[in-house]
Amino acid sequence: EFLFTSADDLYKLTQKHVLDADALIHTAAVSDFKIIKSLKGKISSKENFKIELVPLIKIVNEVKKINPLIKLIAFKAEYGLKEKDLLEISFNKLREAKADAIIANDISKGDRGFGSDMNEVYIVSGKDQVKKIPLNFKNIIAKEILDYLQKIFVIWMNKEFSLLFVTISR
Repeated sequence: EFLFTSADDLYKLTQKHVLDADALIHTAAVSDFKIIKSLKGKISSKENFKIELVPLIKIVNEVKKINPLIKLIAFKAEYGLKEKDLLEISFNKLREAKADAIIANDISKGDRGFGSDMNEVYIVSGKDQVKKIPLNFKNIIAKEILDYLQKIFVIWMNKEFSLLFVTISR
């Protein structure tokens, strides 16, 4: 177990550990931005205040640059999209990250995703391959994801391999 507190920490850990892994399941929703200049102390509420953000590197997009042979499974959470749009964005992410599979979901619905024991996901892989896992408990969704990935990546079953998970726990 490797702990991190920032996107920079996670990137350094990723650079170090993906070289030795055969597969990476990257579930971490890493911050897209960071504050340019942090302040110490209290900010006065008597005047306007601006925070300037800069985009951070997309860590998942760097994984295959570090280890081109790794099997990369990434997650993509979106908000309020139609199924068609969610899948299009997921296929774009698959190509952009050179991932082997993307697990996509819409987090805008109150009965699933963050803060719920339920979820509904799509597994996007290869050329136009989509498997929808309908609304169910997250532990069942997780099992179905692993079962599906095992089927599409049969080669994993033919040898021992090291699997690296990147997650955020609270």
